[in-house]
Amino acid sequence: MRNIIALSLFVFLVVFCQERKVNPYYKVVLSHNEEDFTKSKYFHVLLDRIKICTDNPEYLLKINAFEIELYFEKDFDTNDISNVILKNVNLEFWHTFKNTEFGNRIYEQVNTVLSDSIYPGLISKIEDLDSNTQFSEKIQFDIFTKTSPLSAILYPFANQDNTWVEGAVLGYAKLTDTALINEYFRANNVKNNIPKNLKLMWEFKSTIQSEEGISLLNLYLGKNTKSGIPLLSSSDIVYAKQGFNYENNEPYLSLSFTKSAALFWADITEQSMVNGTAIAICLNENVISAPIAAARIEGGKTQITGGLFGNQDDADEIKTLASLLNVGNLPKSFELKSIDIIYQNGK
Repeated sequence: MRNIIALSLFVFLVVFCQERKVNPYYKVVLSHNEEDFTKSKYFHVLLDRIKICTDNPEYLLKINAFEIELYFEKDFDTNDISNVILKNVNLEFWHTFKNTEFGNRIYEQVNTVLSDSIYPGLISKIEDLDSNTQFSEKIQFDIFTKTSPLSAILYPFANQDNTWVEGAVLGYAKLTDTALINEYFRANNVKNNIPKNLKLMWEFKSTIQSEEGISLLNLYLGKNTKSGIPLLSSSDIVYAKQGFNYENNEPYLSLSFTKSAALFWADITEQSMVNGTAIAICLNENVISAPIAAARIEGGKTQITGGLFGNQDDADEIKTLASLLNVGNLPKSFELKSIDIIYQNGK
């Protein structure tokens, strides 16, 4: 009982002391499913997340049943409500396949299944044509898109000789085509023709462009576990921080694993080194980096570079990510209810 009283008093003091200092401009209302949020283990997670996105410690906090009111001054960036305060971050680690293992099989079987499903009988008609039949470039392209629907929008990760560039990337696509590709792979007749332990994962953000300057996303060949649970995740991380390599002017994310996870990480990196396969490091199910370990990494510490963290402009993004990993996530029940501007007349 004494602890509850003390905690409630703390909330009152926050409100009382800061009401006299803050010149509120924004009123942010969050909803949650806790009748008394001060008793929740997430209370300090919320306070820590607010600290991450504002250098001004003076804000007004009011806690009501199933609702929280936050008041910020005019210089507060309201985008940080969704990008920082309410943003859940889940870091996951997965083994991968090489495209030389399954690439040909996936494209051949999926193209055939899709073409037969969308354009029944077309492949047979094309095969029955005289081999000397000539088509215009436009008709050839039309035949290609209909007999190879997947290849037409997911370009194989190959060189000019149509030989696989060995790695964990199956192919790359325009951002506008990713939804359709996802739909293709979700179809039951397609799922039955690809390895059951294959976990397809898009990269987190575009790192490549077409010759025309169009942004493209890589699609990675992740290796699912029997349980469907990642090899390691955010719960295995003790501490994260942002670092900077001044030799190549690139920032990185430094991680420290728990004692048990450190042993597992050593085994994961050794397998990567021996097999020459990448480790897909994912943020919220999208790949931020996919390195191949050069050696077994002991000691439970590692650095994530490249991919999402390609240049020094990403340093702030890494710093925020590290901070969010350290303070933990809020429950999914937290939702943004409203953001209003409070004018000088108090409305």
